[in-house]
Amino acid sequence: MSKRAVASTIIVVLFLAALSQAVLAQQGPGGGPGPAMREGMGKEITPEQFPEVKARILKMLDERRLRIDQEKACVEASKNGEELKKCRPERPGGGMQGGPGQQRPPRPAGEQRQ
Repeated sequence: MSKRAVASTIIVVLFLAALSQAVLAQQGPGGGPGPAMREGMGKEITPEQFPEVKARILKMLDERRLRIDQEKACVEASKNGEELKKCRPERPGGGMQGGPGQQRPPRPAGEQRQ
């Protein structure tokens, strides 16, 4: 194998390693659906359990849809930034990916990253 081929292989391996770390970092703790949705995943659901599991998942989806519809109506009705902020209350622990209350403000135009 030539030196060029070895160098190319090493570069590809390093790139893939860096990419996999970035993907894992974005997933955060758990890296998948919440515990309630994971409950039936990975395990075989017996025919006796199926109706109960299906009903529980449908109920969770309906509750989530209701919350999203309420939030959407609030956003649509908002007339300014303060009203818009009230549509998405800060969750305990910051919510998903820091939540809106913990994001830093945008940089002024022309300001460089440090």
